[in-house]
Amino acid sequence: MKPIRLFPKLESIDDFVIKTFPVYHPDTRDYALYWEEQEKYCVEGKWGKDGSKYRFCTPGLYYYVNFTVIEDENDKKSRELIRPRLRDIDWYINYGWFVARGFSGFEDDEEYTCNIIVRKLNNNLQLTPAEKKALSSAKFITKSDGSYKTYIDAREYLYGGCPAPMGRAIYDNPSRNLFLLATRALGKSYTVANAVLGHEFTFYGKKTYDEYIKEGAIGSQTFVGASLSTKSSDLLKKFTLTQEYNKTHNGAWGAGDELIPGFFYRNCSGTLGPNNAKSVFTHSYEVKEGGVKRKIGSGATVYHGIYTTDNPNAAVGTRPTVMIIEEVGLLENVVQVHLNNEQCQFTKTKFGSSFYLGTGGDIDKILGPKILFENPKEHQFVDYPDLWEDRQSPIGMFIPAYYGNSLFVDELGNTDIEASFEQELHERSLREKSNNSSALDGYRMSRPLIPSEMFLTKASFVFPVIQLREREVELDVRKIWEKNVSIGDLEWGDVNKKSVTWKEDLSNYRLSKVINTLNLDMFQEDLIGKIAIYEHPHIDIPDPNHVRSLYKVVYDPIQDDEYGTSLASVLVHKGYTNLYNEGLQNTIVAEWIGRYDQINDNHLMAIKLALYYNAKILFENNLPNFKTFCKMEGYVNMLQRTPWEAIKDSVKDPSRKNDHGVAMSTPLKINTELLIRQHLLEPFLKTETKMLTNIDNLYSLRLVRELASYFREGNFDHVSSYKILMLWLSQEKKKVYTEDDISVKTKFKDQLLEYQKQQQKITQHETQYWHTY
Repeated sequence: MKPIRLFPKLESIDDFVIKTFPVYHPDTRDYALYWEEQEKYCVEGKWGKDGSKYRFCTPGLYYYVNFTVIEDENDKKSRELIRPRLRDIDWYINYGWFVARGFSGFEDDEEYTCNIIVRKLNNNLQLTPAEKKALSSAKFITKSDGSYKTYIDAREYLYGGCPAPMGRAIYDNPSRNLFLLATRALGKSYTVANAVLGHEFTFYGKKTYDEYIKEGAIGSQTFVGASLSTKSSDLLKKFTLTQEYNKTHNGAWGAGDELIPGFFYRNCSGTLGPNNAKSVFTHSYEVKEGGVKRKIGSGATVYHGIYTTDNPNAAVGTRPTVMIIEEVGLLENVVQVHLNNEQCQFTKTKFGSSFYLGTGGDIDKILGPKILFENPKEHQFVDYPDLWEDRQSPIGMFIPAYYGNSLFVDELGNTDIEASFEQELHERSLREKSNNSSALDGYRMSRPLIPSEMFLTKASFVFPVIQLREREVELDVRKIWEKNVSIGDLEWGDVNKKSVTWKEDLSNYRLSKVINTLNLDMFQEDLIGKIAIYEHPHIDIPDPNHVRSLYKVVYDPIQDDEYGTSLASVLVHKGYTNLYNEGLQNTIVAEWIGRYDQINDNHLMAIKLALYYNAKILFENNLPNFKTFCKMEGYVNMLQRTPWEAIKDSVKDPSRKNDHGVAMSTPLKINTELLIRQHLLEPFLKTETKMLTNIDNLYSLRLVRELASYFREGNFDHVSSYKILMLWLSQEKKKVYTEDDISVKTKFKDQLLEYQKQQQKITQHETQYWHTY
């Protein structure tokens, strides 16, 4: 890890921050001139000097730092209302939102444009029909000689500044969304409540001052939602805090009955309570003129909806230009919510933008937020390069913990990221010394330094999530999985289906055929998947028996032939060898996860892998059809006996109705979770810098992701197979076998006996180690 600077260092902010406000009576010309000028800055933004260049302060940011308030702790440890500081991170967030709203350049820039249609034209790329239509009406994209301006990326342009003020902003790019995951204590909720929600409501969603002051200007709709009303209500309280403040500040005059409200105060009706569609919060109020009551106001509205698993449609029926979804990490069906939200902001084109917020430590529902965050372009979010973990594909907006410590922010709003980063490492080192790993786990969740730490979950911590996420990054981002995997199929080697041969997949799309992701959207048309092998079997494999075997195949079948979300899972585990067959040891060497239309085809994948590795199969027998299939097809001899000694640890007097497979009861599931955790943390290899565990010896990206995301009530097919494997391994450790127990007669008997002796030594060593530990 290293600190990453997200925004250029600022040299001056004097032109953007009002230090003191003049006091004028509302009936004076000076009052009108001053406040109308400020109002124009709030609608159109403001240019100002930042060292030797000019920087553009976005409309929402200018309003936020000058005319809103936040609640903060003073030197006496009590809470007070203050104006927010203008920090580098506020520029970063607001520039991201500005780009999402469609920013495409400035009117007075004769050289550059950020219009993405010009980018395509500059690169000789074909325009879509919609883009051709947009091109015909686009303004400010050509130079005085009629040639197209030079395209520059919108964020790059904004970050770099300009040699002179460049006039008003243009909004000709398509609207997009912003997905922000960030550390705690950043103040992002205040920023969004006021720079986004408050600004949109107060200035009617207008982009130019002429539109805003036009008689009869109609305000825009805004929607705020969450899965928990406490989360969205908290953001709305931060919004109303400023609305009330503006009643008595920012141009207000007098008090009591003589009070003239502040210049930006909006008299409203309705409520901001959850699901307020019947009494929506609206800039609308009654006045009496000539004895007649009538309603006036822009009609700008704020809807407040609560999403549930059964109701992802809380925003349906609204047409908001801005949607804010708070604490997305707690929203289980966030992907479906997002798809529904998109329909609320689309007519002929996408006219609105959504802002999704997630906080470190509040990511319980991992899969949905991870899908959106790691696939921003696909879901129309502003995309950012992964500067932390070097993913090849872009991600959403991420703000690490070292930007959340105000002690390291100077008077210009620049964060000393090096010092703050060092402080974060110090805080982590203190928690690393704790006997309880949850202290460090919880801290890393709340104060992440890299994007993958955002997806640590407090829902269970059943398995060592921190280490698993680190391994996921190694396998995925560092491409360890890609470099070590062999992908293909097993084909029958004879008409009797008693042998198989390997056929490698050499296609350009081979990697994408393995179902590695927990999001199955891209596989809906083809859930068959491919076999992934990390080590092919050695030519000399001891014949397996019911007491000891080098390779073990575990299989979790699916329930029926009908369409469902469950997948069939097959894992192949290789144990320890005694020098004659080195390579991978005590880990998964092959896997298949997928789903055929016919359930028997799924069974055959387990059979094929068992034949290829000369192994027996232990399976979950809650559903009897696999054993029945094996009896009918002549494979019953390949089934492993039920590991009764291991099962007895969690099930008292277990029924011996079945002699093959494992019936997974709740007590057995809990016990196998403990076995998995212990197995994952067992030492694997000592290096010069650290002791590697079995987690570092895993090559299955899908299994690592399932283990890191696991919770007991969820559907984790590979973990189900892994639980069965743990019982099998536990059985071998519990029961010591003698030479008389070996019934198999094979030319590899000597190696098998030697392998068993080695297993006993390993078991003794592990027992001694855990005693010491």
